[in-house]
Amino acid sequence: MPPLNKDDIQQLTAETQKAIARTDFACSSLTRVPGGSASFIFRGFLESPLSLCEGSMLRSVLKSVIVKKTTEFAAVNRDFALDSGRSVGIGEENTISCVEETNSE
Repeated sequence: MPPLNKDDIQQLTAETQKAIARTDFACSSLTRVPGGSASFIFRGFLESPLSLCEGSMLRSVLKSVIVKKTTEFAAVNRDFALDSGRSVGIGEENTISCVEETNSE
């Protein structure tokens, strides 16, 4: 069955950008990253770069982030129903922690 069309993707992108607009992760733009069969993945360019500190030491400055958007259907097939809560939990948190640890070495 069909994936989302261009207009649907633009709407989803706008909704996602609006959802994070009042957070530290507000983005001036979101670009869909190719791939991902279940979720929609975007690269966002932050409106205000984030400084990541460890104690009083500046560790890095983030200018862009990866944003994952889950929906009630698969990204590759809008007729394939999915539970949007599937990506919340320990698995996602562990992955992020591993990436943070790898980047700090």
